Amino acid sequence: MKPELICFDFDDTLTTQNSWYSLNTALGIYPEEDYKMYTAYINGDIPYDVWINKIEDLYKAQGLATKERIVNVLSRFELRHDATLVISELQKRGYEVIIISGSFDITITQAAKLLNINLWRAGTTINFDTNDNFTHFTYNNDEGLNKLNQLHDICKQRNILITDCVCVGDGANDIELFKATGQGICFTNGTDEVKSYAKWQIVNLTGLLDILT
Repeated sequence: MKPELICFDFDDTLTTQNSWYSLNTALGIYPEEDYKMYTAYINGDIPYDVWINKIEDLYKAQGLATKERIVNVLSRFELRHDATLVISELQKRGYEVIIISGSFDITITQAAKLLNINLWRAGTTINFDTNDNFTHFTYNNDEGLNKLNQLHDICKQRNILITDCVCVGDGANDIELFKATGQGICFTNGTDEVKSYAKWQIVNLTGLLDILT
């Protein structure tokens, strides 16, 4: 197969950790508290905006959320051991690789540069006041729909069909991309829900090289 675009998620797909967890714990949110808020959202007990508002309030209450600290934390992401090699090889094979993530623009900008990826979209922007203290996030309430809309826009710009794209992801917010493209790829250790919408499963990123020849 020869798709037009290879679209990657970022957190837990190209990386070994989640940028939200890294930032939350660095800014004073206990891991147990972070997990409690996350599971409340995943289980449908609270909507996305309520979850994010709780995080915003905790950042401000802890008093640690300066621009310098946030940029420092979000710049310390760790790529999967095979990410750089796989991205480079896909590009050598003639594929255009992009990133569409619900993560932070600070992180995705740096990751895209490191991986020599020219096109990316991030779902979350961090805003600061004139003293470089955190004020709020800019985000979309529905990460999955937002990622799908971003891919639709990119396809429209390139005059290609969304079914000409392959999407690599790990989470629930990638399901809409999997459904729309019909060409989703997830990891074998993913959730049953995500795997049910994926066309292929891989053990690690190197497995992509067998699919995308």
